[in-house]
Amino acid sequence: MQIVPPPLTPGDSIAVIAPAGIPADRKKYHIGCSIIEEMGFKIINQEKQWPGFDFLSDRDEYRLHELHQNFADPEVKAIIALRGGFGSLRIATTIDYTVMRENPKLFVGFSDISILLNLIYLKTGLICLHGPVLT
Repeated sequence: MQIVPPPLTPGDSIAVIAPAGIPADRKKYHIGCSIIEEMGFKIINQEKQWPGFDFLSDRDEYRLHELHQNFADPEVKAIIALRGGFGSLRIATTIDYTVMRENPKLFVGFSDISILLNLIYLKTGLICLHGPVLT
């Protein structure tokens, strides 16, 4: 059964998560946030929490926790990936799909994020959006 995420309305909060990498140029992050805020949405800022770990945004455990935490958070109405890159497959086998099924929301990204979009749909029926990342 397909689950359609609720539509967004101006004023809703959108979480930016980094299940893969982080951009070398942090200006892209700020530009992306500005564009979304100009559309009338509130960005839930996670930037200070991405220390970078090798070529990833953080260790696998934290990236997985960030995904789960934002799906579970009732304030978050949508989730957009910071960027693609590499690393999403490393957390794919440990995702708790129950939290996504019980808290459906729009999840957007592409590139390396595509594996997460497809697995979430396969395991939960939640329709995700293969679309732009924040940067």
